[in-house]
Amino acid sequence: MAGSRDVRVRPFRVTAVTGSLEAGGAERIMTLLTGAWVERGWDVVLLLTLAGPAQKPFFEPAPRVHVQHLDLYRTSHGAVDALANNLRRIRMIR
Repeated sequence: MAGSRDVRVRPFRVTAVTGSLEAGGAERIMTLLTGAWVERGWDVVLLLTLAGPAQKPFFEPAPRVHVQHLDLYRTSHGAVDALANNLRRIRMIR
């Protein structure tokens, strides 16, 4: 056929970032969004910046969502320390 070609569609790869999956509206929405994305066949990684692996989530993500615990929470002692903590968090997320 003229003009026909083999087009292969690769699934989307998505990384979502949130603090934790504790009880809250943003956490609930993040769980719903990532669950819908994996149902579409997307490869989804959910980065939790504040939660450690021992923390049980209030909202359980879909089984095919890859959850990574970054545990980046640190108490800042002053503006310079807060800036350093934020730069460290950005570096870890990247």
